Amino acid sequence: MLPEVVTVDEDGYLAVAYAEIVPVLISAFNEHMAKYNEEQFLLKRRFDAFEVQLATLTEGIYNSLSLLFNQFSNLKKKNT
Repeated sequence: MLPEVVTVDEDGYLAVAYAEIVPVLISAFNEHMAKYNEEQFLLKRRFDAFEVQLATLTEGIYNSLSLLFNQFSNLKKKNT
């Protein structure tokens, strides 16, 4: 997976330069964090948009119920 950190000695034994893996891991971690942060930002924007939609819908429902309650009250007054 990381051929640049593997060497072969004169007897044919493979050796791994573990110190060379660290920069690769750090780079991979940084790339992962950048993607994670971008996804978090996008999710936050979507969540905020849903909150606005929910508030709008809630207000609409409240206004509709208030209107219906007032109409019901007016009908009740007319019938009494």
